[in-house]
Amino acid sequence: MAQIKTLSLALLITAALVSFATTRIQSVTHQLGNTQEMKTKQQDPSLEKKKLRLRIERMLVSEEMIKKWREGHL
Repeated sequence: MAQIKTLSLALLITAALVSFATTRIQSVTHQLGNTQEMKTKQQDPSLEKKKLRLRIERMLVSEEMIKKWREGHL
């Protein structure tokens, strides 16, 4: 019985450490991504314009699809 409790405790501690490590890795990865994105923005200002243009195009396509769906053409 004591072995089961010890094993359960060890598994609980391991799960907590894995959870902490995963969260930390995600945080660092996110920070690195933000740093890389900032460098990209500084190097290529036209990239932001391209991203914005793509977002607008996606929104327009979405509006067209919604309009067609409402009219029953889909």
